[in-house]
Amino acid sequence: TEWAQAVGDYQMVSYMLVRKSNIALLDDDATTVVELAAAARRVPGAISPKLVALPSQQTARGWALLGDADHFRADPDTAAEPLSRHPDAVDENAPVYLHHYDVDTLEEQSASGYRACGHAETAVAILERQIASAPEHLVRDQGHQLGKLANTVLATANPDPERAIALGL
Repeated sequence: TEWAQAVGDYQMVSYMLVRKSNIALLDDDATTVVELAAAARRVPGAISPKLVALPSQQTARGWALLGDADHFRADPDTAAEPLSRHPDAVDENAPVYLHHYDVDTLEEQSASGYRACGHAETAVAILERQIASAPEHLVRDQGHQLGKLANTVLATANPDPERAIALGL
Protein backbone atom coordinates (compact mmCIF):
# COMPACT_ATOMS: atom_id res chain seq x y z
CA THR A 1 0.00 0.00 0.00
CA GLU A 2 2.83 2.37 0.86
CA TRP A 3 4.60 1.68 -2.43
CA ALA A 4 1.36 2.32 -4.33
CA GLN A 5 0.94 5.61 -2.46
CA ALA A 6 4.54 6.59 -3.17
CA VAL A 7 4.13 6.19 -6.93
CA GLY A 8 0.60 7.61 -7.07
CA ASP A 9 -1.12 4.33 -8.05
CA TYR A 10 -4.42 5.25 -6.41
CA GLN A 11 -6.26 2.29 -7.87
CA MET A 12 -3.86 -0.05 -6.08
CA VAL A 13 -4.10 2.01 -2.88
CA SER A 14 -7.89 1.66 -2.96
CA TYR A 15 -7.69 -2.05 -3.78
CA MET A 16 -5.21 -2.71 -0.94
CA LEU A 17 -7.48 -0.91 1.54
CA VAL A 18 -10.33 -3.17 0.40
CA ARG A 19 -8.12 -6.24 0.83
CA LYS A 20 -7.18 -5.07 4.35
CA SER A 21 -10.89 -4.63 4.99
CA ASN A 22 -11.39 -8.21 3.84
CA ILE A 23 -8.77 -9.41 6.34
CA ALA A 24 -10.60 -7.52 9.09
CA LEU A 25 -13.80 -9.30 8.00
CA LEU A 26 -12.08 -12.65 8.49
CA ASP A 27 -11.12 -11.47 11.99
CA ASP A 28 -14.77 -10.51 12.72
CA ASP A 29 -13.66 -6.90 13.22
CA ALA A 30 -16.71 -5.18 11.74
CA THR A 31 -15.70 -1.64 12.69
CA THR A 32 -12.36 -1.95 10.92
CA VAL A 33 -14.10 -3.49 7.88
CA VAL A 34 -16.35 -0.45 7.56
CA GLU A 35 -13.56 2.07 8.26
CA LEU A 36 -11.09 0.60 5.77
CA ALA A 37 -13.76 0.30 3.07
CA ALA A 38 -14.70 3.94 3.69
CA ALA A 39 -11.03 4.91 3.34
CA ALA A 40 -10.88 3.03 0.01
CA ARG A 41 -13.79 5.18 -1.20
CA ARG A 42 -11.95 8.39 -0.30
CA VAL A 43 -8.75 7.65 -2.24
CA PRO A 44 -8.03 10.57 -4.60
CA GLY A 45 -7.53 10.21 -8.30
CA ALA A 46 -9.26 8.31 -11.07
CA ILE A 47 -10.63 4.96 -9.93
CA SER A 48 -12.21 2.36 -12.22
CA PRO A 49 -15.98 1.79 -11.83
CA LYS A 50 -15.36 -1.72 -10.54
CA LEU A 51 -13.07 -0.33 -7.87
CA VAL A 52 -15.70 2.24 -6.97
CA ALA A 53 -18.14 -0.64 -6.40
CA LEU A 54 -15.88 -2.97 -4.40
CA PRO A 55 -15.56 -0.79 -1.26
CA SER A 56 -19.36 -0.47 -1.17
CA GLN A 57 -19.62 -4.25 -1.16
CA GLN A 58 -17.09 -4.42 1.68
CA THR A 59 -18.93 -1.75 3.66
CA ALA A 60 -22.11 -3.81 3.31
CA ARG A 61 -20.32 -6.89 4.61
CA GLY A 62 -19.14 -4.90 7.64
CA TRP A 63 -22.66 -3.67 8.39
CA ALA A 64 -23.94 -7.22 8.07
CA LEU A 65 -21.32 -8.42 10.53
CA LEU A 66 -22.58 -5.73 12.91
CA GLY A 67 -26.11 -7.08 12.38
CA ASP A 68 -27.32 -3.77 10.90
CA ALA A 69 -29.62 -4.94 8.10
CA ASP A 70 -30.75 -1.43 7.14
CA HIS A 71 -27.22 -0.15 6.47
CA PHE A 72 -26.29 -3.47 4.88
CA ARG A 73 -29.07 -3.29 2.26
CA ALA A 74 -28.07 0.19 1.02
CA ASP A 75 -24.48 -0.61 0.09
CA PRO A 76 -25.00 -3.45 -2.44
CA ASP A 77 -27.33 -1.12 -4.35
CA THR A 78 -24.61 1.54 -4.31
CA ALA A 79 -22.10 -1.02 -5.58
CA ALA A 80 -24.41 -2.35 -8.31
CA GLU A 81 -24.84 1.03 -10.01
CA PRO A 82 -21.28 1.49 -11.39
CA LEU A 83 -21.05 -2.24 -12.19
CA SER A 84 -24.26 -2.06 -14.22
CA ARG A 85 -23.28 1.11 -16.05
CA HIS A 86 -19.72 -0.04 -16.84
CA PRO A 87 -19.68 -3.86 -16.90
CA ASP A 88 -16.46 -4.11 -18.93
CA ALA A 89 -14.59 -1.10 -17.59
CA VAL A 90 -11.37 -2.30 -15.99
CA ASP A 91 -7.79 -1.20 -16.40
CA GLU A 92 -5.66 -3.95 -17.93
CA ASN A 93 -3.16 -3.46 -15.08
CA ALA A 94 -5.83 -3.80 -12.40
CA PRO A 95 -5.68 -6.72 -9.95
CA VAL A 96 -7.01 -9.92 -11.49
CA TYR A 97 -10.05 -10.05 -9.17
CA LEU A 98 -11.39 -6.84 -10.71
CA HIS A 99 -11.37 -8.35 -14.20
CA HIS A 100 -14.06 -10.82 -13.07
CA TYR A 101 -15.95 -8.63 -10.62
CA ASP A 102 -19.47 -7.99 -11.86
CA VAL A 103 -23.10 -7.71 -10.71
CA ASP A 104 -23.37 -11.51 -10.36
CA THR A 105 -20.29 -11.61 -8.11
CA LEU A 106 -21.70 -8.75 -6.06
CA GLU A 107 -25.01 -10.57 -5.71
CA GLU A 108 -23.30 -13.78 -4.59
CA GLN A 109 -21.23 -11.84 -2.05
CA SER A 110 -24.36 -10.14 -0.75
CA ALA A 111 -25.82 -13.55 0.13
CA SER A 112 -23.32 -13.94 2.98
CA GLY A 113 -24.34 -10.51 4.25
CA TYR A 114 -28.02 -11.40 4.26
CA ARG A 115 -27.19 -14.56 6.17
CA ALA A 116 -25.03 -12.67 8.69
CA CYS A 117 -27.73 -10.13 9.50
CA GLY A 118 -30.47 -12.71 10.01
CA HIS A 119 -32.03 -12.96 6.54
CA ALA A 120 -30.85 -16.44 5.58
CA GLU A 121 -33.95 -17.13 3.46
CA THR A 122 -33.01 -14.21 1.18
CA ALA A 123 -29.48 -15.59 0.98
CA VAL A 124 -30.81 -19.03 0.01
CA ALA A 125 -32.84 -17.49 -2.84
CA ILE A 126 -29.81 -15.56 -4.11
CA LEU A 127 -27.55 -18.60 -4.03
CA GLU A 128 -30.15 -20.80 -5.73
CA ARG A 129 -30.41 -18.23 -8.54
CA GLN A 130 -26.64 -18.04 -8.86
CA ILE A 131 -26.29 -21.83 -9.02
CA ALA A 132 -29.08 -22.16 -11.59
CA SER A 133 -27.46 -19.58 -13.87
CA ALA A 134 -23.85 -20.77 -13.51
CA PRO A 135 -22.32 -22.42 -16.57
CA GLU A 136 -22.00 -26.19 -16.04
CA HIS A 137 -18.30 -26.24 -16.95
CA LEU A 138 -17.43 -24.11 -13.90
CA VAL A 139 -17.45 -27.11 -11.58
CA ARG A 140 -15.22 -25.55 -8.89
CA ASP A 141 -17.44 -22.45 -8.73
CA GLN A 142 -20.55 -24.61 -8.50
CA GLY A 143 -19.01 -26.61 -5.66
CA HIS A 144 -18.16 -23.41 -3.82
CA GLN A 145 -21.69 -22.06 -4.26
CA LEU A 146 -23.29 -25.38 -3.24
CA GLY A 147 -21.19 -25.38 -0.07
CA LYS A 148 -22.30 -21.83 0.73
CA LEU A 149 -25.91 -22.81 0.05
CA ALA A 150 -25.64 -25.88 2.31
CA ASN A 151 -24.38 -23.75 5.20
CA THR A 152 -27.01 -21.09 4.55
CA VAL A 153 -29.85 -23.65 4.52
CA LEU A 154 -28.79 -24.53 8.06
CA ALA A 155 -28.97 -20.85 9.11
CA THR A 156 -32.63 -20.38 8.09
CA ALA A 157 -35.53 -20.20 10.53
CA ASN A 158 -36.40 -23.80 9.54
CA PRO A 159 -33.06 -25.55 8.93
CA ASP A 160 -33.12 -28.60 6.71
CA PRO A 161 -30.10 -30.78 7.58
CA GLU A 162 -30.97 -33.43 4.99
CA ARG A 163 -30.99 -30.86 2.20
CA ALA A 164 -27.75 -29.35 3.49
CA ILE A 165 -26.11 -32.79 3.44
CA ALA A 166 -27.34 -33.47 -0.09
CA LEU A 167 -26.04 -30.08 -1.27
CA GLY A 168 -22.71 -30.67 0.42
CA LEU A 169 -22.30 -34.05 -1.19
